[in-house]
Amino acid sequence: MGPSAYFYRMNLIQDIREYRRIDLPRLHQEVEYYKNRLSSLVAIQQAALGHTPVGNQVMINPHQRRPPKGSKPIAMKALTEIQEDLLNVASFEELFLMIKDVKDGVNGVGPLWAYDTALRIGWYLNLYPNQVFIHAGAKQGAKILLETNCVGMENLGRYVSLHEFPKELHSLAPFEVENFLCLWNKAHK
Repeated sequence: MGPSAYFYRMNLIQDIREYRRIDLPRLHQEVEYYKNRLSSLVAIQQAALGHTPVGNQVMINPHQRRPPKGSKPIAMKALTEIQEDLLNVASFEELFLMIKDVKDGVNGVGPLWAYDTALRIGWYLNLYPNQVFIHAGAKQGAKILLETNCVGMENLGRYVSLHEFPKELHSLAPFEVENFLCLWNKAHK
């Protein structure tokens, strides 16, 4: 391992350590928030609107501030109309595809809304992605990280296997890696 590869690995290790110390607890606060919703209807509504806990308050997740006003309530209504179907999915991927179909029918909500909403409802249902979902900032973070590690970028689709990433990330769950990549991208712009 040459000096630059060693320096890169040390920075990644430090970045992951900081992520575990600062950002991962915030993410797990949100996981617990959705796991503990009183009903599936409340979980679906709050997920669609992008609610996230910040300390003792609930706010709109910064990811969900972009959709035009009125688009998230329309998407929320569409999700509540298929609530029974959402509650009977067998996997996160199936849940995501159903929510993606709703997204495709609502003007103004995009791929990030679909993934974040599926993730939040998945937490309520105890369904998690098996692979790292690649989109928006996470996609840019993956490109930076994977190019640095000489992994072929032609394999970047909607999902990437956790094993495509450096071993330092393998102790994180795929949804945690997606979150790390999004934040890592911001730090490396």
